Amino acid sequence: MKKIIILLITVFPLVVAGRTNDSIKVVGDTFLSCTTIVYDKAEQMPFYNLGGFQSLCLSINQSLKKDKLANGDLMLNFIINCKGQICQIEIQNSFNVLFDQRLILEFLRLQNWLPGKQNGTPIDCKLSASLSIKNGKIKI
Repeated sequence: MKKIIILLITVFPLVVAGRTNDSIKVVGDTFLSCTTIVYDKAEQMPFYNLGGFQSLCLSINQSLKKDKLANGDLMLNFIINCKGQICQIEIQNSFNVLFDQRLILEFLRLQNWLPGKQNGTPIDCKLSASLSIKNGKIKI
């Protein structure tokens, strides 16, 4: 419970501080980055270790099933660092700030990633996912 409260205290102000007209950006967590270079493409892209993006969506849908009124499309950009941790989450085309905040908290909770690799070395890699939300359920 303490971890959730600490996370809410640290993430909520960052989400509000990073709000623009059509995007929310979580800033201030660059300490998770392993290098100064963030790759858009890599020899081996990051992979969600518990079944890929479909499994990731199922996990998030189970957590967010209370929000049946959320409808819209958004773009989620984030970095998986060389340790397999999510950092620097950005939501573009935001349609519901409260839903976005819950989505960000759920993504931060899912840390089971295999990092991307370049020349056999783990790297920081940027990923993007176009998400369609209908009645609170996420589809890629």
